[in-house]
Amino acid sequence: AKFHWDENKNFLLEDFQVVRDGAVVLKGTQRIGWDPQAKQIRSWIFDSAGGFGEAVWSRSGDEWICKAKGVSPDGATTTATRTLIKATNDRVVWSATDRTVGDEKLSDLDVTMVRKPPQPK
Repeated sequence: AKFHWDENKNFLLEDFQVVRDGAVVLKGTQRIGWDPQAKQIRSWIFDSAGGFGEAVWSRSGDEWICKAKGVSPDGATTTATRTLIKATNDRVVWSATDRTVGDEKLSDLDVTMVRKPPQPK
């Protein structure tokens, strides 16, 4: 995943891809920002297969909890609870629990994201 601010620094943008067996199977984007009406952080996500969703964020100590809901490419409702925990200044652990697609419960996920230094110019 790559993160960067939008032009006005109102939204944090993420470009991501899912790789399985060395092949990219899905790409997507996420936009994270402050919702001034609800007075909380929200995010919107879109993937290359046609799925999309949104989440509301809340802080619990050193963790960020994201309650997400969305629509899969085939029209099924999706839900998940995502938790982000800062492990070090350059490492974040991202977990997804309570994941569902339609009536099907999916297994939990854990991903560690590590910041890479910028490439020399």
